[in-house]
Amino acid sequence: MGHNPANYTNAYFRPTGWGIAQGLKANIGHNGASFVGYGDAWTRSPGADARDGHVYGTFLGSTGSLNIGRSVASPYGALPVISVKIGR
Repeated sequence: MGHNPANYTNAYFRPTGWGIAQGLKANIGHNGASFVGYGDAWTRSPGADARDGHVYGTFLGSTGSLNIGRSVASPYGALPVISVKIGR
């Protein structure tokens, strides 16, 4: 789904100071000033094994977009529950 604004949601994840100290990624401005401090968070998707030995999952990006294709070894936060509204 990438960074297409048509795929953005109203959901954002802001890591706590403790989480950042533990190594969670936080946006430092590469997506614009309004996204500074927000981070990426794993959804509850189980991920998918790939031929390269990595497991890839779905995550909520710091811009509010749902994304696929990152290794679950990436240092993202985790959301215990997510509700996705599809359609109008």
